[in-house]
Amino acid sequence: MEETFKMALTHWKSVIAEAKKKLAHTLKHFNDQDRHYACWLLCGRPNAQY
Repeated sequence: MEETFKMALTHWKSVIAEAKKKLAHTLKHFNDQDRHYACWLLCGRPNAQY
């Protein structure tokens, strides 16, 4: 079970990293509040840096 959890966590981290790459240009045009909300939706961390 632990191995499966680690594999799923690794998968989602790679999904988030790919989404960050694709959204980076768009997020630059958001105001701070909208950028924080988008980051929270993506990975639950409103202060994540993009």
